[in-house]
Amino acid sequence: ANAYKSTRSFCLRVKERIPEETTLKMYGYYRPAYAFYADRFVEHTKDPETLLSWFTAETPQYVVMKEKDYTRIKDSFPLTLYLIDEWEGYRHMVLVSNQSETDV
Repeated sequence: ANAYKSTRSFCLRVKERIPEETTLKMYGYYRPAYAFYADRFVEHTKDPETLLSWFTAETPQYVVMKEKDYTRIKDSFPLTLYLIDEWEGYRHMVLVSNQSETDV
């Protein structure tokens, strides 16, 4: 498989970084490969209010989104977004959390 187009390597890193019982979330974009390779249930939304509700949770939340969406919202988002990982493949994707890795 073409590593530039395959999300496998990114998803395997995501799988290692987030606790097993944690549901992976996706904002603005969804492909079943993320659930398969990360071996997680995935919730997805395109609604900014749902994204906000995810990040107001007391528990760590992990959301995958396109890098361009992250760049567009990060400065105006009402909460701090922590960039945990990124993949510069076919679609530049990022893993964002409501807590820094040192807080988790």
